[in-house]
Amino acid sequence: MRISTFFYCLKQGVKNICRNIWFSLASVATISACIFLFCLFFSIIANIRYMVKHVESTVGITVLFDENLTEQEKEEEIPNLKNGLNFARKVLATGECDVLILDEVLGLPEREIATLEELHSLDEVYEISVLKESE
Repeated sequence: MRISTFFYCLKQGVKNICRNIWFSLASVATISACIFLFCLFFSIIANIRYMVKHVESTVGITVLFDENLTEQEKEEEIPNLKNGLNFARKVLATGECDVLILDEVLGLPEREIATLEELHSLDEVYEISVLKESE
């Protein structure tokens, strides 16, 4: 294609845009509206995905112990602790979470709340890492 043909096509295109200004403006407005809607939906979806990932990483269960409990109260809490351990096993087995931190879980056998076999069964269900807070 010669350079003069390119300039001829460019000149005819500008001439036709000026002749049909309303159609030109309508097509520009339509394209702009489509781009705006695409960006709007994309930003909404990106924000929702970010919020879901953020919530997934910050959800946690915290268990606080009162050291001043009587022996009877401690005995009453042992089934609750075992239920929590079973819940952790269920969460790992169903794959509802990617990371499960069982802080101070190694203290359970010392207090005769759970056996080492029960803790090893968690490791068989899913590979876990036991973290202990430095004192």
